[in-house]
Amino acid sequence: MTDTLDQPSFIGVWQRESLSVEKGEAFEDSNVLWLHAGDYFADLRWPKPGFTHVKSSAFAGRAYWNAPSMKFIHEIDLTKELEEDTGILSFSNGKLIEAGQVTIEDKMIRFEETWIRLSRADQGGCQIARKSQALDSAYIIRIADFVIAMEETEQGFSAAGWRYENENWNLLFGLGDIQRLSEFRSALSADTLPQEWQVKI
Repeated sequence: MTDTLDQPSFIGVWQRESLSVEKGEAFEDSNVLWLHAGDYFADLRWPKPGFTHVKSSAFAGRAYWNAPSMKFIHEIDLTKELEEDTGILSFSNGKLIEAGQVTIEDKMIRFEETWIRLSRADQGGCQIARKSQALDSAYIIRIADFVIAMEETEQGFSAAGWRYENENWNLLFGLGDIQRLSEFRSALSADTLPQEWQVKI
């Protein structure tokens, strides 16, 4: 089935249901939100209650589809553990299965992630903006009622995710300067982002 998939097949908001490492038992210790909009993506991960040993992560960038593989280039990344990662993607029983491997500290780790789609959209239902400067890079991706924004400056790294519910943008998770990211989110909706931002959609 994977050879019939194309980039628009993945547009939407995805939540990870489970993770399996080295063919071990599936588990989930994190809230994982992945926004995919054509050639761009943003990924935000934070611990579930009780899993204090789990580190938060946030990354965004470009996605390249070459069936059945999707390569994710991390143009901005909180942990900087990976510059890119690649997964073999397929649909099974309405869920998205991603199988891949990553190398961290010279150790190769095989994994399989199961994703469920929270919201579907076409390209017209997405907003993407990015800026890339020597000491200031950032991404904002909005799909339907979800937004992920992140920025890296000399002062540090900030990331946040929101969901629009009950006529309000409700913060799901954030770290760093959340207020600044919230202002970027509002500016994207109002088409008033500063000139250094490149609006893609």
